Amino acid sequence: MEKINFFLTQENFPVPKGFSENDVNLDALPLFSDTYMLIYMHIMTIHGLTGYAGAVSTSIRTDQIDCTEEY
Repeated sequence: MEKINFFLTQENFPVPKGFSENDVNLDALPLFSDTYMLIYMHIMTIHGLTGYAGAVSTSIRTDQIDCTEEY
């Protein structure tokens, strides 16, 4: 942190303060409804599984295709 602070100060860039408790309002209303989040998660899961299936089915490496191996 000291090096970053030194480099930014040396180049006359503002030093970021980062996040603090003033940046978050815990009493704010939710931006999205629960129904929206459930539908969003469902659609993103479908996209993720489709991408995974495509990656596994087009891979030529057996270590990537073998699902039984534990890491």
